[in-house]
Amino acid sequence: MGVARSRDVTRAPATGGLDAAWFDRLWVLSSDFLDQAVTESMRIEIEAKLTGDIAGDDFNALLTKGSYNTGSRVLVRRDGKLLLQLARIKEGSPLWVYSSDPLPRDRWVRIALTYTPPRREAPGEATIEFDGKSQAHEPVEAGVNPSPAVIGIGCEFTTPAQGPVGKRRPYFPGLIRSVTISPMTADASAGPSR
Repeated sequence: MGVARSRDVTRAPATGGLDAAWFDRLWVLSSDFLDQAVTESMRIEIEAKLTGDIAGDDFNALLTKGSYNTGSRVLVRRDGKLLLQLARIKEGSPLWVYSSDPLPRDRWVRIALTYTPPRREAPGEATIEFDGKSQAHEPVEAGVNPSPAVIGIGCEFTTPAQGPVGKRRPYFPGLIRSVTISPMTADASAGPSR
């Protein structure tokens, strides 16, 4: 694990910061297990608070594990909508799944994102939720290939070979309290029982 820049712990958390850990931006070297497990199915849980303005005219990075071509990214569009981007090498362009609502401002939000690849004849799915409310549910026709990239929390880096250097997307304009990335079991990927 590494940090792009440590902060004076006597100050209040700054935009783009992990308030519980007192970092502005964080990068994490993931394991081979995580690289493979998340391509088989994954659940990402993020607790974040959007406090600033979206920089530039494109997207800001909330969580990245790869790039346009490999892995996945969670980005915030200029209008505040959340994007779960899943790279599909065999299909060419990535799958883009957008939240129906913008990320709420100035309050903590629990974001849950899931991905399950296609299995046999059944398509996979990608979902987004804010505080338990469904924001998106899209079929996934092609699986995601593993990415050896570092995990960027609140930031994005250039390439896995270069490590944590060279920001690509602007930093997330807010605070991030927690991030959990976990593989889902076969039972969990089927969704809650009714």
